[in-house]
Amino acid sequence: MLKRSFMILCIHIFCVLFMGCGKIKPEFKVMESGYESQKEELDENNTDMPEKTDSSEIVKVEETKPMSVAQAFSSVLLNETEMFCTIREQGEYTEVIKSNEGYGLLKEMPYAERKEVIYFAVVDLDGDMISEVVVELENYDYIVLRYRKGQIRGMSVSNKEMDLFKKNGLFRQISGCDAGRIGKLHYIGDVMVFDEALRMADQYTFYLYDIISDEKTWREINNFYYESPDVEWHDYTEKAVHEWIIENPLFTEISVETTKNSNIRQEYLDSLSYLIDITYDYWLKNDEEYRKAAVAYYEGCQKEMNKIYELCQEKLSEEELEELQNEQQDWQENFDLRLEKELSRYEIEDMEDLLEIDDRSAYFRYGEITLRRTLRLVDLFYGFGNYVI
Repeated sequence: MLKRSFMILCIHIFCVLFMGCGKIKPEFKVMESGYESQKEELDENNTDMPEKTDSSEIVKVEETKPMSVAQAFSSVLLNETEMFCTIREQGEYTEVIKSNEGYGLLKEMPYAERKEVIYFAVVDLDGDMISEVVVELENYDYIVLRYRKGQIRGMSVSNKEMDLFKKNGLFRQISGCDAGRIGKLHYIGDVMVFDEALRMADQYTFYLYDIISDEKTWREINNFYYESPDVEWHDYTEKAVHEWIIENPLFTEISVETTKNSNIRQEYLDSLSYLIDITYDYWLKNDEEYRKAAVAYYEGCQKEMNKIYELCQEKLSEEELEELQNEQQDWQENFDLRLEKELSRYEIEDMEDLLEIDDRSAYFRYGEITLRRTLRLVDLFYGFGNYVI
């Protein structure tokens, strides 16, 4: 009797196991956030048993150690490793819109597949003490390569967006609406945000970090930029990659502390990605969605600036705090003055009235000015002096 009960129990367990193997759960392959996800599904009617796999055929996948900065850059430059590349396109009213992403070897990236890479330069564009590599193409456009947690991310830009790179990280940006601008970069996620340090809007209007300046000061700083040493461009050869990337102390002698501090600051900047998301294809939205996007972007930028400003006040010494408060007051007064002039053109007093006359672009423009101020306060909070001028 005991033997019979034991056999019935074994048969029952076997049936349960058999039924449990009848279907395989759908397996999801999700690419990194921000890119299209892929899903593989099996036919629900497929109840075939999976083929038995011999234990000797199972290969253990070991975790791979992230590549060093020098290894990561060199493997991309030598077309040994694929990378993601953001193809940046300037929007109608705001300049921080991210467009399409590509994935592949450097030689396969947009622009690069049509124009050969001819030079590259090493320069720290965002002030985090870890240099970027700027690749120049035949048509004088560029692909900016940056290191982030063991991977290289690329950004494709035109020579109107970035040109005349200096060793101190400054570069020039040409714009059709003014006489040119000088500044540095910040990254929010995979988007480059131009940190405008100096701009001449016309022959009578000058700005220094979005604060109205006089012509004399503007010319002094403008001369400082043009007299600063240019970056050193290297021929795009395997020998040069070994010399200026693999054996370059700027990449081989990066301390753990530098990498840690860079990552902490970048994680905070990445938390602002939702602001960039608001700007995606906003001009393709209907009127009501466009209105909501404009207001959400402006209010979000204001909220983030106030948040980091409060954090800075809690951290700084009494002397530093006084300096920051004076600087912030100066910035706010200039901001209000510019906005007041903007509104006076329409003979209105409040930004909300802009929505009534169907002009929502000001929300994006002044949101962008506020975002730039936010980024500088982030640098101050984390101790990065991303101010050369």
